[in-house]
Amino acid sequence: MANYKLILPSVATFEGGLSSDPRDNCSDIKSDVIDPKNGLGYHTNKGVCYETWLSASKKLGFNSSGKSFVNMTKIQWESIIKELYWNTLNLDNVNSQAIAEILFQSRWGSGPGGARTLVRFMQKKLNIAQTGTMNALTITKLNDYTKNVSKEQSLFKDIWERRLQYLQSLKKLFPIYGRGWTRRMNDILKRGLSYIGANISENKKPIGIIGLTLVATGIYYAFSKN
Repeated sequence: MANYKLILPSVATFEGGLSSDPRDNCSDIKSDVIDPKNGLGYHTNKGVCYETWLSASKKLGFNSSGKSFVNMTKIQWESIIKELYWNTLNLDNVNSQAIAEILFQSRWGSGPGGARTLVRFMQKKLNIAQTGTMNALTITKLNDYTKNVSKEQSLFKDIWERRLQYLQSLKKLFPIYGRGWTRRMNDILKRGLSYIGANISENKKPIGIIGLTLVATGIYYAFSKN
């Protein structure tokens, strides 16, 4: 089964600390802790919007104050990732770590709407009803489909490419954040293919590892200049 802890180092790497950037989608709801550089309230910490922090404080028992937000602990941050993002997609029940991580990234980076878009795309590939939710049928079909590592690899790449295309379609934001988004996507790609490569190795299919390495290298360089 997929494990959310495996993606935590990557999320931490690509998320900064405190942000008061007014261009950010999180800037609508700000904390009362002011950034001395621009006089605006901080609205993002470690990738978590202050609005999300307010929701998390009710569900997980955190202090909702701005001071607590800017002093968010590692334990609190991980709890938010697990309870408000990973669990909302039922990813503990997904066998493929690679696919679980790209679905998580869509929820983390683009909210519920972004996740629904990618889940519908995946459901279309699985030839099931496009509900946009990770329901029991979707998880069963996905786990059955990815028992074949070649199919898992192909589906993962298709989902990954669809996610990248979505990010590139954000005409106002991609010119600002696109370079960082692309680096993150390339990291997800390389890590995802490494998981699948391990599955191939476990299934004693060493020939597939060579092809997998070539695929990973080709896709990485194809998008690394975006």
